[in-house]
Amino acid sequence: MRTLLTIVAFFFILIGCKKDNSVQSALSGPFQYIAYDTIGTLVVSGWMTIDIQDSTHVTGEWHFNKVNNPQNIGPHTGEGNLVGGFYDGQLLINLNPNYVDNNVFLNGKIQANTYSGTWIWSGFPGLLNRGNFQATRE
Repeated sequence: MRTLLTIVAFFFILIGCKKDNSVQSALSGPFQYIAYDTIGTLVVSGWMTIDIQDSTHVTGEWHFNKVNNPQNIGPHTGEGNLVGGFYDGQLLINLNPNYVDNNVFLNGKIQANTYSGTWIWSGFPGLLNRGNFQATRE
């Protein structure tokens, strides 16, 4: 009887682990990305991929280009890997996870197929610049 209860408990745990993560299936994949400065001028465009493994393990890659000749956007162009997670209902992504200084963070909400919010360029002095962004699932 004890063995049967152990097997049943294990079975329910296994089923729980295989539940579909609705956020994962709704958000993982490629996105078109655009970013604006604080006055609403387009400064960056490109694409990114987001792979949500669970709420604390988000990975992907990004490929962004300058639009015109923006100033003070930090390492917000080029390409790289990203990491992040969900905190207080928002998805926080670090575009430069291998650096202690000179980072660009994306902090936003997910609504339908759109991830939008604020990008922040941060360094040792603190906030260096910011603006809004929108990433739309392809």
